[in-house]
Amino acid sequence: MEQYKCKELNKSGIVILPKKWRDRFALKPGNLVDLEYDNSAIVIKKHMHETKNNSRVINEEGSVLLPMELRNLMGLTPQDEFCLYIDEDNERFIVKAN
Repeated sequence: MEQYKCKELNKSGIVILPKKWRDRFALKPGNLVDLEYDNSAIVIKKHMHETKNNSRVINEEGSVLLPMELRNLMGLTPQDEFCLYIDEDNERFIVKAN
């Protein structure tokens, strides 16, 4: 797993997924991704049809809205810094509070 970037969370709770990695993981705008809270992080991965996790659509800019309930579990509020990690082996993104 490699750290990609750290930045402040905006008020909306939107995270931009890097195009290079979206392409590698075959995630296109309009696709659904699953978001789950795991080990103090939010994991973003390809949508599984029979999941109980939160699902969100990747928008045209390649961003995803982090659900408020997952941000609350992490204690992540606007202006808090988070880091985006790339888990290439498992084809997923991981958001962790910094």
